[in-house]
Amino acid sequence: RASMAVAVISTLFARSPGQAMSLRTRTPVCWGLARGVPRKIGLFRGMMSERTGLRAFGTESGLPGLVVVDFDDTLTVGDTIARITALREGKVEGNEEKNEYRDALDAVVTAYLKDKKRLEGTQFPSLSAMLDAASTTEHNSIDRVESSEILKGLTRSELVELGQNIKLQDNVQRFLEAAEEKRVAVHVISANWSRDLIKGALLKYKSVQTITSSDLTFDSDGISTGKINRVVVSSFDKLEAFSYLRRNTPTISGRRAAVYIGDGLPDALPIIEADVGIVIGGSESLLKAIDVATVTNYRLCRLMDIDVDKEQAEMAHLLNNHVIFDAG
Repeated sequence: RASMAVAVISTLFARSPGQAMSLRTRTPVCWGLARGVPRKIGLFRGMMSERTGLRAFGTESGLPGLVVVDFDDTLTVGDTIARITALREGKVEGNEEKNEYRDALDAVVTAYLKDKKRLEGTQFPSLSAMLDAASTTEHNSIDRVESSEILKGLTRSELVELGQNIKLQDNVQRFLEAAEEKRVAVHVISANWSRDLIKGALLKYKSVQTITSSDLTFDSDGISTGKINRVVVSSFDKLEAFSYLRRNTPTISGRRAAVYIGDGLPDALPIIEADVGIVIGGSESLLKAIDVATVTNYRLCRLMDIDVDKEQAEMAHLLNNHVIFDAG
């Protein structure tokens, strides 16, 4: 992952569902993002900017109708699933038992990384084939997690508390608070294994309306069984959840654009389907997936870093041809 993220937008916000897009007749909408760079283009500070929002979403308010975000590595600093296994390991007593737990965890991780490497080294004939293979990889990994019982013995309250200590990306707090102020509902769709962890991380933000994710299962005493309720595992699952939100979420009159923000391969389909799709970071697998999709209907756009104070001419040109986030 690059230290400075670049955002890529590959869809139009003015099209009808299922309508094909021709590069000869339509100009793609592009959003720029540079994470952690002062006075540069920035996603979470600029998302609710009335200065650029008007051009971005084509509405009088300059605000989107629906904002859906991934969780791990999109809102958070790093992947959080390892925090769940660390929490479980901390409850293991005795050196021998700890060593057994670590061996079981290492076996699960090693097998997953081997499968991921094989996946990344494969040339697929289509986006669907790529995502099918990725889905199989994730389900096989969860099979190993469940059979090893490495997530057995946790409580919901422990997971919520763990979530409250998760570090979020710079400006995410400001973004979520601005969304609340401007009455923009934010929805989370995540392949994380604990909805309680996500809930804990975002508990204080009233703009977050729903969380759709996989979750640990619990027995009658409220103790995790080691099994996972596989609500969201693949890109197909994320697309289904995103499409459901688009169909069933009431929006304020005049706000039409549906935005999806993500960083990994499971985010590929909703990013492509969204009116405004945003790629955070430099995930090779995700960019590869979008590149496969760009062969016919989509264009992949990158925006270089632009100082909004010094490059007004270039900014004006980009605003006329693309849409960017303004951190100013």
